[in-house]
Amino acid sequence: MKKASFLLVAVTLLAFTMPVLAQDSANPDAVVSENTNSVAFNNFGFSYDSALGSILTIETLTGDAPDVQQPGGPVPPHTLHALYHPSADGASVNPDFAPISIRLYHTADLAQYPMQAAALSQLQSLLTDRPDLSIFTIAPADISQPFPSLPMLNSVPAAQTIIAQPKYVTTSGFSGIAYITAYRSDVSPFMNNSFIYTFQGISEDGALAVSAWFDLTTLLFPEILPDTFDYNAFATDYLNYLHQSVEILSNASPDDFSPSLTILDTLIASLSD
Repeated sequence: MKKASFLLVAVTLLAFTMPVLAQDSANPDAVVSENTNSVAFNNFGFSYDSALGSILTIETLTGDAPDVQQPGGPVPPHTLHALYHPSADGASVNPDFAPISIRLYHTADLAQYPMQAAALSQLQSLLTDRPDLSIFTIAPADISQPFPSLPMLNSVPAAQTIIAQPKYVTTSGFSGIAYITAYRSDVSPFMNNSFIYTFQGISEDGALAVSAWFDLTTLLFPEILPDTFDYNAFATDYLNYLHQSVEILSNASPDDFSPSLTILDTLIASLSD
């Protein structure tokens, strides 16, 4: 466990199932300002605002066998960086479900995993061809057609439902795309905590891929549904609802979300290898 200023950073390195706690001398430059902290592990690093989390864990995960059958598909080998605050009730936090997670993959490993291989291929094509990403925000004309999707390297047991504010991003070590999305496996309304912001990137030499996942909350959508909510009417008008939701998200400012997209973009910009 490492204490830096008022920030408590617990960096756990899990390799070969042997936990090792980072020492104070392991990263003497971890705190670069009162509110900004930097971390580097195996030549991958980033900086983050201390408001985003007081606990950082790092795990090297062997992943699943490529033929494992499970919701979302098998998980490839990767290094997981999870950033979070302690839970209010004192319960332990599972890093896999931390509100901020950054997963680093070796692209060579992804070839055996069809979903990730397809996502990587789509990402490579987007970065090569540079189409206007706004086309991915347009809902289909027919509800029977799938909504356009952008690359996601994580194994997610649901489908992207909408996309907003997509953009190309280049950092000191990665090129990729950032966007807001929501995952759904059913027809249901969006709530104030339904959305994520993500960055999907590839290193300059193509050897590494990174997937940053940020849980968002926003006052633009309700915290709870009203007692008068009519599900049948909602489902009938679902396609129009998707159009309206994309418009709301597209017109939102960075500070309409928590964490602010400005803080998250700063973290993304710091990604390096």
